[in-house]
Amino acid sequence: MPIAGAKIKKFIKVDGNDKTEDGSLNKVPAIYITEMGSINTNATSKLLNKIKEIAKENNINYVVAEDLTSKEALEAFKKRGFKPTLSKEYQKFKGRKIQRPYSNRLILQKNLVLNIK
Repeated sequence: MPIAGAKIKKFIKVDGNDKTEDGSLNKVPAIYITEMGSINTNATSKLLNKIKEIAKENNINYVVAEDLTSKEALEAFKKRGFKPTLSKEYQKFKGRKIQRPYSNRLILQKNLVLNIK
């Protein structure tokens, strides 16, 4: 049985401003996956398909996987069509600097972007 879960934030255009569902401002309308986990590949596929549906229903063109911490997670999302934020089109989704609790170092979040247009 496929089991998966994710925590997402939906950023949309409201009256010419980009806002979250809770009213805070953000620069780019997108669905941001802040946390995600699953027990198998099939569960991940079903969950990502549901997230894409939510984006399409809200006329949002991008899904952003935020703060990927392992090489395995990065590769798994890349295999599903997500792209690094290095290209000019995706620079706006570049991660912010965060402090890792285990090392106290400031590092840049590793984000990947899926264009669902």
